Amino acid sequence: MESAPIKQNRKFGYTVAIALLVLSVFRIFIRHNQGWWVAFAIAIVLLLFSLLKPVLLNPLRLVWDKIGHVLGTINTYVLLTIFYFLILSPLGMIMRLFGKDILKIKWLKNKDTYWEDASVKEVSSMKNQF
Repeated sequence: MESAPIKQNRKFGYTVAIALLVLSVFRIFIRHNQGWWVAFAIAIVLLLFSLLKPVLLNPLRLVWDKIGHVLGTINTYVLLTIFYFLILSPLGMIMRLFGKDILKIKWLKNKDTYWEDASVKEVSSMKNQF
């Protein structure tokens, strides 16, 4: 039975090798580019390492994982910031402009309580929920 890092290295090698093989085939048949052999050679080397000595792929996989983690973190912050400023903020401003209070957080001085009674549900409504 293989240990986890060897299995991960092997999977990494296969994945990158297949991606590079697809890239080289694309470059051969679609674009007729002369540089296809570089991606093909790297794919063959990675495939051989994956089959024969997956331990050699460990440093490359670790660097790849760190780069992916950093890019994922940056991407998350960028996407969430864009979502907040382009969707949520304008939506909130539009709702305030039209006086909408969906969360019912406005302070009403003439109200004694903000309690809302739950509506009574029939038992049959629980049988066919969807």
